[in-house]
Amino acid sequence: MLGQIATRLIPQHLLFFRKLEVHALVSIVVSCVLRVAGGIATANTLA
Repeated sequence: MLGQIATRLIPQHLLFFRKLEVHALVSIVVSCVLRVAGGIATANTLA
């Protein structure tokens, strides 16, 4: 009984954590891209 519950819950938790990881990676990439774009924009305005 407990084994069945565990096998049902564990994949859901793994999927949830995987979604969180993907979300974190996406936000990091977006922030890096925005920083680079901002740096290029400021460099262009200064030049």
